[in-house]
Amino acid sequence: MSTNTQLFVKESLDENDVKLINEFIGNSDDFAIEQRPDWYKGFSGKYFYIKLNNAITAYAKVNEIKAGPLWFATLNMGPIFYNQDNGFELVSFIVDYYKKRRYLHLSMQLGSPISNVTEYIDRSINKLYNIKYLYKSGHARSTIRIQLENGLPEILRSFRKGHKSDIKKAQETLSVKKIENETELKEYYSVFKKMAVIKKVYEGSVYDDIKELFFFLKKKDVGFILGVYDEDNMCVGGVVMVSNGNGMRYYQGASDPDIRNTPILHLAIYKSIEICKEQSKAYLDLWGYNMYAKIGDPIFGINRFKKGFSREITFLPKTMHFNLKPFGMSVFNLIVRINSFIKTR
Repeated sequence: MSTNTQLFVKESLDENDVKLINEFIGNSDDFAIEQRPDWYKGFSGKYFYIKLNNAITAYAKVNEIKAGPLWFATLNMGPIFYNQDNGFELVSFIVDYYKKRRYLHLSMQLGSPISNVTEYIDRSINKLYNIKYLYKSGHARSTIRIQLENGLPEILRSFRKGHKSDIKKAQETLSVKKIENETELKEYYSVFKKMAVIKKVYEGSVYDDIKELFFFLKKKDVGFILGVYDEDNMCVGGVVMVSNGNGMRYYQGASDPDIRNTPILHLAIYKSIEICKEQSKAYLDLWGYNMYAKIGDPIFGINRFKKGFSREITFLPKTMHFNLKPFGMSVFNLIVRINSFIKTR
């Protein structure tokens, strides 16, 4: 470690910290928006970062879960780092921090696609700690990215034949526009809520959630919400897109469950591609391709829908599980299974 390197861990950040961190991550190729220190949703945990000559070179936001004597920590899609040495240094610092405290288990999902850099961090960390990997959904992530270096006609031609015809069909009767005010947002939310209730997804979501997200995206200029409208100008669906470094990412979407055989989301994603091109984004990430989905599962159908836009699967490093105390991972897995069981009741 350089003599000018400083490592920090904080429960809260002042305005200058937030400014410096946002400037640092704003220059990153890949970062999940949830890692922003000013993300609109509540957060319980610690902020870790490294400074070299007063410039930030690595940063992470780690969630902490405390259930009585059972303490766990989770780093989702991080850390964000300048180079592989900064990344390795911050990961080591985070692991040592939680290992010295009462935490039983730490899980960590690096946020960049697999590369020489992520492999360097993974293998270097494995020399120091006993790490476990789980080959199942949620622990071995992959996604579909639509690369945007080509022009729109070429991108459209690369889609599956059915997707191309669905987009053309949708353009005959539907229109898409950015949602700019609360009236339009409420129209989108009514469709979203109807879909959520029928399909039993996004349970617990309320209007204030989407409202806070909407104003956060507008204020910070880190994403947009599109509404899809029928010929009577009624909202029938839409998508939420958020910044993901030098790309954009699908965050949420909805289509009216009462309207069958109308490719609402096909058109919304195509319009999102147009906007991403205008903003000189490198890719549009459809955020998730579940390799473990089985035929007949709803997720299998979602996979097929996403793969119609791009046949190329992008793999992320597998989640690293650190057993910080004896039986720590066993306790963690038990709680995860109990939580999953409760959600299905």
